[in-house]
Amino acid sequence: MKEVGAVSHRILLDVMERLKNMLLRTNGTNRMTGDLLMNSANNDSVSIGCLYLGSAEKSLVVYLGIASNGLAYNTLIESQPVTLYTSNGFLVRVRNTDVTKFSINKIDVFTNINAKGKYIYHLSPPLHQYDATRKGYVDGVVKNVMLD
Repeated sequence: MKEVGAVSHRILLDVMERLKNMLLRTNGTNRMTGDLLMNSANNDSVSIGCLYLGSAEKSLVVYLGIASNGLAYNTLIESQPVTLYTSNGFLVRVRNTDVTKFSINKIDVFTNINAKGKYIYHLSPPLHQYDATRKGYVDGVVKNVMLD
């Protein structure tokens, strides 16, 4: 057997004690209690998650405070995207500035929108003076005014 490294007995005992304090065995699953803080000083990066869920119907969920807030991924549907689900919406903040908020029936945008040459589709006819609408709707209104 090839030796791949060595560690002092004291360090090994310390790591084992920390793991024992963090992980509880409950109904065949590991559950961590307490904070999960990682130091990346000696690494290029730190990763957390599940690299391979297997071929069976499985899922990985990261809960964010309560069961109705989280990030979820499952293998039930091929090419399914990661899903963010929240109980009170989702706020995007950059450098302590609100950028966008997603709520159950609306999206609030707090900055200018750059569509980068793309289109916005399926706009409904305007109900209020501040509603956005399609060019075809405006052209039709202008045509009707010109005919009058």
